[in-house]
Amino acid sequence: EETVVTKRLHVSGLTPSTTPTDILNRFSTFGLVKSLDGFGKLDALDDPRRFAYVTLQGKEKDVAKCMNVLSGSTWKGTRLRIGEAKPDYRQRYVVPFTNANYRRM
Repeated sequence: EETVVTKRLHVSGLTPSTTPTDILNRFSTFGLVKSLDGFGKLDALDDPRRFAYVTLQGKEKDVAKCMNVLSGSTWKGTRLRIGEAKPDYRQRYVVPFTNANYRRM
């Protein structure tokens, strides 16, 4: 039986014309898109950031195939780069405080 995994992917190379629906349609062929974050935020120059995070749930081989097939591919005139992202900062923040070795000062 195949293992179902949930991975947070960093997707860069997006164009300003890319919509959340575009991303959902592109990634849903590889699994269930659980969330899309960082999309539409502005950088320091008030330009749309050219990256977003997609949390994808699916069979391990399908998620790996997504990363292999889409990373380096040309989509909407630009080259996509897809890699595994760090956990969301809210998840990283919780980890130290749930660690059994944590001691109060």
